[in-house]
Amino acid sequence: MSSQVMFPSNSVASPTLSGLRILIVDGDEDTRNLFALFLQLQGAEVIAVDSVSEALNTLTHFSANILLSELMIPYEDGYSLISQIRNHQLEHIYQVPVIAVTVAARQEDRQLALAKGFNAHISKPVDLDDLCFLINQLSQY
Repeated sequence: MSSQVMFPSNSVASPTLSGLRILIVDGDEDTRNLFALFLQLQGAEVIAVDSVSEALNTLTHFSANILLSELMIPYEDGYSLISQIRNHQLEHIYQVPVIAVTVAARQEDRQLALAKGFNAHISKPVDLDDLCFLINQLSQY
């Protein structure tokens, strides 16, 4: 279920994320906190975790509309996470849209992430307005 995403010009205000539930998975505490704060200011309910196991555990009781995952997570990577999500037995888990957020910015990296089951790929440093638009667009599915 990959989709082509068009980013707006910088003159357009970020859409609200009010009512969306977002799970962030990133091993870097500063990055988690930055994303969480920004998304909360846009109206989203956010939980941020630092591992694949914590993400999977959180998803059992937190019905996320979107999941943001760094690919380079300590102990298990984002590819392990997406594999476990897409093969999960609970529908609200295996159908959640997942965005790969990573420093791996080559076209090959994007294609691999999409082939592995991510719905979108965005590279760091992330333009937070672009991230907001991407989340809003994917939450419509």
